[in-house]
Amino acid sequence: PAAAASPALHAARGQAGHGQPAHGGPQQQLGRQHPLAVQQPVLQSNGARVLAVTSRNRVDILKDVPTVIEGGVPSLELEGLVGVFAAPSLSAELRKRIGDDIAGVARDPEIAAKLVSSGQVPNPGGAEEFSADILRQEAQVAAMAKVVGLKRMD
Repeated sequence: PAAAASPALHAARGQAGHGQPAHGGPQQQLGRQHPLAVQQPVLQSNGARVLAVTSRNRVDILKDVPTVIEGGVPSLELEGLVGVFAAPSLSAELRKRIGDDIAGVARDPEIAAKLVSSGQVPNPGGAEEFSADILRQEAQVAAMAKVVGLKRMD
């Protein structure tokens, strides 16, 4: 821990999601979540300084903090994904109905405001968008792992 006179330097990062589209895949995207949601007490007490966020876009509660892309390190971009998954056996009709209900709640202005105030970035979307985001991040993390010599464990 940093001394009280010298605030700790901290770069917030997203929480990587992981999905296996071949095994049913993601069914509904609820939003993007940053660890900022759990770091609020530390940030509000000035116990840490955020240098950059890893999301593609700036975060509302830290409007003056640049993204890693803006900072010139686009390879560190990583969104924190939050979603709901369902078994492949769930009917398309029920999957759509549940997904629409969840997206409706996430779009509610009061709910969205509470999520934003906690450092989360609501982004209600469908299964296709969520699946694409997960596959993109999976490829990105695999490329990073290759650079440092890590191998995938299946």
